[in-house]
Amino acid sequence: MPVKTILLFVTAFSLCIFTGAGAMTPRVNLPDWYQYRISVSDWNPSKSEVTISTKITALSADISDLSCNITPSKSVIPIANKNDKHFVKLLRKGEARVFEQSFNIKVGTSVWLDAVIRGLPDKNEMLKLVNKQYANNPSMLAVMQNEVKELNGPIYIGKILPLLLRKDNALFAVEETAPEHETFEDGRQYYVWNPKTVQSRGFEAESLRAFASFTSNRNYVNAKKIGDLIINRMQTGNKPLLLEKGNGDTFMIPINVAKDLINFNIALLNAVNNNTAVPIEENLKNLKDSDIKLMSEYNLATIYLKLGQKEKALDIFEKLRDALPGWQAVKEKIKELR
Repeated sequence: MPVKTILLFVTAFSLCIFTGAGAMTPRVNLPDWYQYRISVSDWNPSKSEVTISTKITALSADISDLSCNITPSKSVIPIANKNDKHFVKLLRKGEARVFEQSFNIKVGTSVWLDAVIRGLPDKNEMLKLVNKQYANNPSMLAVMQNEVKELNGPIYIGKILPLLLRKDNALFAVEETAPEHETFEDGRQYYVWNPKTVQSRGFEAESLRAFASFTSNRNYVNAKKIGDLIINRMQTGNKPLLLEKGNGDTFMIPINVAKDLINFNIALLNAVNNNTAVPIEENLKNLKDSDIKLMSEYNLATIYLKLGQKEKALDIFEKLRDALPGWQAVKEKIKELR
């Protein structure tokens, strides 16, 4: 059986923000004229109901014939509600519109969402932007002016995103890179990454299995040793991390993402084993906005609780709740602390 390699990517946790121009012809883009943010605004695992919210902003030009429709890759049941209108005739420059769609999807389901978004930027506004941006490049200016003049219908600006539904949360991620909510020996629940790879041979597969085993056993010292070794090997060889799945697929995780996931585990094990928040606090300084960073903040708040710092923990949980309304584990923590 031929081996398929799939590149995994990690987006912001339950939140994806895109700003762009809309591709016209190869290597020709209009000036940025839109921004949209896709988020999980609500997730009710007991009812298997998830709501996806898409906020679209007209940055630098009016947008006409704006449409937004979220379509899951699997056959799921859409839930009709008062906010399910998918079309706006005109969105003025500087204004924003929120589209919401709800679906019945069971816990444990992993689907791909096709966010079909289209809109037509105002030609006159776009010509002004093009004239200003390419004033010192006559040849490119002529190309861009022609592109704008040929705008005759809405441009596709959508994306395809993975959606993973778990009891504790709904997130835009694939299972292979999504940390899981687990109960540790101290009785508290933390997020931890469990790399899954089949019994294939080779340094990488064996190292990953060892790292997963040390993580499962909460062995900080050995997890750090093997984790650092994996990171060093990736960076030295400038090669991504491969997860052999056993069905002919090889999942490829970019170096920076794999490094963040490994250090995410190491910081957590260090903090739990040594009853200190410092490792997670320090590791957070190296993380960009992502699902990994937000889950690290959740772990930090849980460590604060362990150390008796309730107010600091509650402050973090409330910020996470405000940013991601669909995070069930956070809601439960806030309810518990109040």
